[in-house]
Amino acid sequence: MNLKIRTVLVFATGALLATLWVPSVPAQNAATFDQSVRPVLNGTCAGCHNATLASGNLNMASLTPESLEKNPDLWRRLLRRVRAGEMPPPGVPKPPAAQLNALVNFVQTKLDGVQSSLGPDPGRTLRAREDYLPRAKSAIAQNRR
Repeated sequence: MNLKIRTVLVFATGALLATLWVPSVPAQNAATFDQSVRPVLNGTCAGCHNATLASGNLNMASLTPESLEKNPDLWRRLLRRVRAGEMPPPGVPKPPAAQLNALVNFVQTKLDGVQSSLGPDPGRTLRAREDYLPRAKSAIAQNRR
């Protein structure tokens, strides 16, 4: 093998190994619920979705980081509405796009984590077969008499 090619391969391999062995440093500006989500909920959403009005039977004060795990369907619905532009509704000032994007990215990341911790969807259950089996056994037993 040519000496130049061998040298390049050795350096490339060394660089690859170095990047794999260097521990990853957590981002200092890691997004948190209070930084990414709470400002939009309190500043924009809580005007209509509060304990007094509870528009859509939703109180933004009840939404916490723990509610992402306890009630992911509510958060998915919230994301759908925000992404579709339905929320905030017309006539209500919209927060800056950067704030909305931070909310959407944070919530989506957390929901993806919740979904992956649940494991794969087991799919359709075979309830019909479970119901059929005892009846089939009893029919076979009656025919043997």
